[in-house]
Formats: sequence, structure tokens, C-alpha cells
Amino acid sequence: MKSDRMGTLHNVGSELPTVLPDGWQLEGTSVIDNDAGAPVLLARWKRSAGTRQRLLQLELFKLLGVLVLLIIGGCGAPFESESHHGSELAGAPSAAGSIAAAGSLGHSGSAGSGGAAATPSGGAAGDGGAQDPPQQGGDGGEPPTMQPMATACARAGWRASASTPDGSEPPANALDGLLATRWSSRTNRAPGQWFELELGGAVLDSATLDAGADTLDVPDAVAVELDGAPAAMKLEPATGRLTVHFVKPRAAQRVRFTLTSSAPSWWSIAEVEGMCR
Repeated sequence: MKSDRMGTLHNVGSELPTVLPDGWQLEGTSVIDNDAGAPVLLARWKRSAGTRQRLLQLELFKLLGVLVLLIIGGCGAPFESESHHGSELAGAPSAAGSIAAAGSLGHSGSAGSGGAAATPSGGAAGDGGAQDPPQQGGDGGEPPTMQPMATACARAGWRASASTPDGSEPPANALDGLLATRWSSRTNRAPGQWFELELGGAVLDSATLDAGADTLDVPDAVAVELDGAPAAMKLEPATGRLTVHFVKPRAAQRVRFTLTSSAPSWWSIAEVEGMCR
């Protein structure tokens, strides 16, 4: 048996088959001589047109199935994501509803009455709604300027004074770099006692009043002034020292620390350690 482009040749001997395989049809016959010189009957048959059409349709259906699976596999994840996102949006209040609620609160509601206070951005504080981001910069919407890092102050030229100077323990001892020396009030702490530094225009970021070995001679509360004006600050008390952090550091000629409470112990400062910008 051999094949050519027209179909399949079969050596059928001297008789044609009466039954052909399913889907095949007889195309023609021919007689040739074999190697021994004897005549041999050959039959040529091929697949019928209907069979080829059914096979072609089957291959097309297989290809379409593969394409459908590829489409479903490639788009399933985005569809699921969209569905999940849509469910979240469905449960969230609309922007128009939030604005309307904020407007009604602005006219009739109040924070103290159990309603959410309206914010300047148009949203309601505490309702979980999105709020506009804060505007950067100060007046005019300009971007904020970068502040330099704070480093140890160069205290050369600083001068110290106090409400109760003492000849043996003068205020200047707080600037001599030695914890073994100190300035002391030599009297129990009382409101109104003060200690002042002349800064010469330094930008003071923080100041630490270190009592050295006299750990009990540290006040727990002071008022702070820069050039005679109250300064916004935060106090950081610790054993033997009190640190003042300035909220808005600025250049100043002098800073004054004034006691606001009393105690049955002295006020002593062995060293003033400053951080400047």
C-alpha cells in the first residue's frame, strides 16, 4: 500500500472490496505489473466530501473552544476585581450625599449634639468619608520651606542672668561647660523666679536646663518667653533636667524661663544645653 496526493492506493489483488471503511469512497482503479511481471489490480479511494466537512467542522469547534477558554481565563480576574470594587462602592455614601449632609449640619447640626461636625473641605468629620487633602504651604498656597536640621548651639557670646544672682554661684556658671559648677537660687523655688539667656539672634530649637548632681533642684513647670513674648513650647521633664522644645523656632535676642510653681528645694542649673537651627 502506498499514498499519493489523490488518495490511498491499495493492492486489492484481483477483486474490489464490497464494503469500504466508513467515510471513504472509491475514486478509481488501475492495473499495473508487479515485480514478477504479473498484473495487479489497484484501487484508489479517498474520504468522502461529507466526511471532510465534518472533520473540518470538528477542528473549528475545537479551536473555538480553546479561544473561549483563553478569553474567560484572561478576563476573569478583571471582572472579579470590578465586581468587588463595585460592591464596595455600592456600600459607600455618594459624594453628593456627603456634601448635602455636611451642608445640613452646617446650618442645623453641631458637634456637641451627636452629629458629625462639618469640615472646611465639605466632608463630615468622623463619618468615614474622604476629605480633601490639606493645602501645603502658608499664605498664597506656596510650598513649605525646608527647615535646617538642629545642631548644638555655638554658645560663644551668650550671657546669663537671673532674678536671684549669687556671688559664689553666678548665672555664668551655667555656660562654662562644667557640670561641677552651677547657678543656684539658694532659696526655695517660688513662682516668678527667672533665668535668662542673651542669645544674640540665635534660632533656638530646644533648651535643656541640666541640674547636674542636684537632681532635686529641677522645676516641673516653667513659662518661656522669646524677646518678652510668650513662646509656644513643650516640656520634657527627666531626672535632673528639664528640656524645653519650641514649637515654632525663630531668631531671638533673649529667652527667659520663669517658674510657675513652688517647691521646698532650690532651683539649680549646672549647664544649659541648646539645639539651634
